[in-house]
Amino acid sequence: MNITEDNYWNNRGRYQDKADKLEALIPRMGEVENAEQRPELERFRAAVNAYYDLFNNGGWNRPSEIADMFFLNIEKIDGNYDASTCPHCGCSCPDYEEEDDACDDYRMRGVPVPPTLYTDEEVYARTEPVMSEIILDAYAAEFPDA
Repeated sequence: MNITEDNYWNNRGRYQDKADKLEALIPRMGEVENAEQRPELERFRAAVNAYYDLFNNGGWNRPSEIADMFFLNIEKIDGNYDASTCPHCGCSCPDYEEEDDACDDYRMRGVPVPPTLYTDEEVYARTEPVMSEIILDAYAAEFPDA
């Protein structure tokens, strides 16, 4: 299994068949029906939304949900860091020019270097096990006889 290919984003996750059955129970908008009585399915819905936002939008619409659910800092996701900013502190202050090696703020205060970005493997290594656990919990609750 190649984690960057066999994942839920590519519709080839470990429990994809169960996820597909659960997704059929999810409304297009809002909470699931009787969410209080179906917490596992509601958690699945929230996870699907956070997962989608992470891979479709870089997580900018749901940063706290992504941090809470998948333990990911969206600022460390490739594509979310603007390489045209100061390479040392990540600022986009007006005194930074690309021919400079750092902005004035960094030279004066020693602002820390921006965080190392996650690799694709690191992102999937965090998201896939969480999604699998949520899927199995929701599936057991929704389809107890299966």
